[in-house]
Amino acid sequence: MQSAIDNYNKAMEILGEMDILLNNRATIHFLTEDYQRGIADLKRAVELNPKFFNGYFNLCQAYLLQQKYADAITSCTSAIEIKLGEDKTFLPQKSLVINPSLAKEAMRYDFVHYLRGAAYLNSGNKEMAMEDFNKAISLNPSLAEAFNAKGVVHRERGDLNMAIDDFSKAIQLNRKFADAYFNRGEIYLKLGRNDAALSDIKIAAKAGNKKAIEYLNRLK
Repeated sequence: MQSAIDNYNKAMEILGEMDILLNNRATIHFLTEDYQRGIADLKRAVELNPKFFNGYFNLCQAYLLQQKYADAITSCTSAIEIKLGEDKTFLPQKSLVINPSLAKEAMRYDFVHYLRGAAYLNSGNKEMAMEDFNKAISLNPSLAEAFNAKGVVHRERGDLNMAIDDFSKAIQLNRKFADAYFNRGEIYLKLGRNDAALSDIKIAAKAGNKKAIEYLNRLK
């Protein structure tokens, strides 16, 4: 990792500070969990280029990982306000949060709405969170993460059947979605549907969900 950082440092010594180079160096910093330097690089990148979608997109994710939800909302909003085509440096890239497959440009806007919704949800604003999750789904009806997140909001509101519908839709879109299986299993437990709950929790545990693994260990 250090060799990659050294290469970006050398490139900027020759070419000067560039938004893309700063963004790429920030990604390396995040991979080594050096969030302070990564965020500093991204803040400089968007200062150089206020229309730099990737910079704001990655800032939003970094702030989410740091649980700085107000900053995440601000960064996501800045990304959303950049219209398609305004960012001439747009490059699809993997997410720092859930690491989805490389996305097309049009799909990036669905995911940034999902990220802002997650920030709103974690800061306690369920209404704004639901607006963003619905917007994400309207842009990309195949975004399983947004359906799972909607299910969380419904669960917290006590709308358990609606939550099950959303978790089920997320699972339908992604059969390996461990969190959605566990979330649905939890609700089945509350409803007394123990066999269905155990089935979901076992699938979630097999896929690596830590809460599901802990639950099954307690049953032993």
